[in-house]
Amino acid sequence: MKRTILSVFIMTTLVMISCTSNADKKSKEVNDSNEQQSEIKRQAINPDNDWGAGFEMNQAEIISGFSEIIKFSGQTSLVPDTSAEMGLGVKYPGDQRKQMEFILNSIDNLLEQAGMERKNIIHVNFYTTEMEGFLENYDVYSNWIKMANIRPTQSAIGVNQLVSPEMKLEIEVTGAR
Repeated sequence: MKRTILSVFIMTTLVMISCTSNADKKSKEVNDSNEQQSEIKRQAINPDNDWGAGFEMNQAEIISGFSEIIKFSGQTSLVPDTSAEMGLGVKYPGDQRKQMEFILNSIDNLLEQAGMERKNIIHVNFYTTEMEGFLENYDVYSNWIKMANIRPTQSAIGVNQLVSPEMKLEIEVTGAR
């Protein structure tokens, strides 16, 4: 298990280093390609009562007008920690609200590196070890996504444990442009 955590962290770090070191060079390429691409089109599909509106989500969406998809690995609150056994620690151990804020900030940073924005998100998966706490803190996500004026499809999945027992939340995102 510890080797798996370290392997995932090393791969993620290498990808982030690669993205960061090539950011300046690719920045112009991304900006040039963004100018040539049209906006994605979304058609919301919801039941008559549209209960998902209260959660900033559509039950389904027809997405068109895109040429690229970005798939995120599960984003967590793991951070380098030289004092930890595997060199990784959990930021805000046990605090689901702070972990969600931290993860959403990480998602913003990765979207920016990819030349995308929140409005490019088309699906979100939440994995939580504590569904009640997740729902109590859902306003953090709701306010965050509301700024993009979109309602991407989403799933909230309760799990027994994530990579670390102190971790309460993992978020996967899919985006398109």
